[in-house]
Amino acid sequence: MPKTSHLTSSFFAFLCLLTFSLLANYQAYAKTTFFDQSWLKAVVSIERSIPEQNIEQSIGTGFLVNTPGGNIVLVTAKHVIFDKDTQIKKKHLAYRINLINEPSKLLTEAQLTKTPGNWFRAEKADVALHFFPKIPGSNLSFIPHDKFVSIKKILPGAPALTLGFPLGLRSNIYTEPIVRRAMVAGKDSYTILIDGFAFPGNSGGPVVYHPPASFFDLTGKIDAFLKQQLLIGVVSRYVPYQDIYESRQTQKQRIVFEDNSGLTKIIPTDEIIKIMNSQKFKAIDTSN
Repeated sequence: MPKTSHLTSSFFAFLCLLTFSLLANYQAYAKTTFFDQSWLKAVVSIERSIPEQNIEQSIGTGFLVNTPGGNIVLVTAKHVIFDKDTQIKKKHLAYRINLINEPSKLLTEAQLTKTPGNWFRAEKADVALHFFPKIPGSNLSFIPHDKFVSIKKILPGAPALTLGFPLGLRSNIYTEPIVRRAMVAGKDSYTILIDGFAFPGNSGGPVVYHPPASFFDLTGKIDAFLKQQLLIGVVSRYVPYQDIYESRQTQKQRIVFEDNSGLTKIIPTDEIIKIMNSQKFKAIDTSN
């Protein structure tokens, strides 16, 4: 057989194999995204609730993860739950729960604290955890703790998604978080920086590593790790920048404008794991 015919046959076989792979993948998903929608059900709106004034306002985001002991905990940013004097904002805190057959409802802070343990919080990092009760009739899910990815494995350029309630945007009938694209921009030993906007209300939400598309790996050389959806960390706060205006006459600073830089500080999952590995946390996690 001539060499060109052999090459043509090989190329045709490759195209057939690729086509079959694409069709099989399409039949498996047949969706507009490869993002696992069950992760949305793990996200909770943290709210300021004042029933006597008919106020129900989303002020932050949290998300549910399972523990090594088989329990569920709510994870959020520490500053969403605690004020500047490190006191819990317990008077008006509530957590919006989606139900299967009814409109969503609010779980109050008093109801949350009936579950074992108090709020567990990192000493320095902006993250806090609380054991979460099982709610009959709820439509909640959780992020598996084996889907945590350490900061050591996070590299700049990694694609990411942020899930949360920026500016308090949410439905009170069935609450689903807003999903935004981002990218890991950099990191140090303790924090991750993403190129992605966050606003008040995003604090405490999950940041997820999400492959930009399904991998069609015909070579078998792509690491299975890259094909997973993984939890990168917790939204802490956006990084501000300042515009300073000076007086032409006195050459002194007169006005300072602060705005959102489009960069956001993320607390890595390592800080969640530290809390889960503490003796106080383990004592409750293994006794339930």
